[in-house]
Amino acid sequence: MKNIYSPWTCILLPLLVLLLHQPGVAIKVEMTLYQHANYTGNSLTVSETHVGVDCVTDTVGLGQGFKSYCYSGSWQLTRSGATLSLYPYSTRFCDTMSPGYEMVTNIYQYGPPDTTTPAIALSWPYNGNQIRLVYESDGDLNITSSVIVVSVAYTSGRSSWTLFELKNFQGRTNCLTSTAELHRYSGSQLGLPSVGSVCKGCGCTG
Repeated sequence: MKNIYSPWTCILLPLLVLLLHQPGVAIKVEMTLYQHANYTGNSLTVSETHVGVDCVTDTVGLGQGFKSYCYSGSWQLTRSGATLSLYPYSTRFCDTMSPGYEMVTNIYQYGPPDTTTPAIALSWPYNGNQIRLVYESDGDLNITSSVIVVSVAYTSGRSSWTLFELKNFQGRTNCLTSTAELHRYSGSQLGLPSVGSVCKGCGCTG
């Protein structure tokens, strides 16, 4: 198996060495895309969000894109006109690429660099996927004059978070509580029409 991506291909992406899972140990988040369906051939490994990777897909995938992948953490892959949301895993998970998604254009990572750090990642579809990562609190999630309509949220580290409908910790609230190391909430599961601010813990006030 050969990883032919280098700083001279199109854009610079970080390459990481695979970390094996050990119970009770934080696992570093990463995504590896493979040229072939059996996790072999040329590969690309990243540990954070990267957009506009079309030329890397062409180079590493030799014009055919990626046929399989392995990852830990919370990720989305996009190609022109479609998004593949991957179920969050706190251990390394591998699968073949869904048909039609081989030509990856963007890679989005939701959450902290490892699987056990308490955090929440909120995302909304504005000028591409915008992601706000919060470790303690954020009183103003607004990117326009109106409150954000969050499309998805990911929590990590078995943490709880109070969502506020308005900025500055105002308006109606809803608390997300998960005993899972990683958890994905769709927009409809957030319990609010919009999210303007957030803080760590149920009952927090800012």
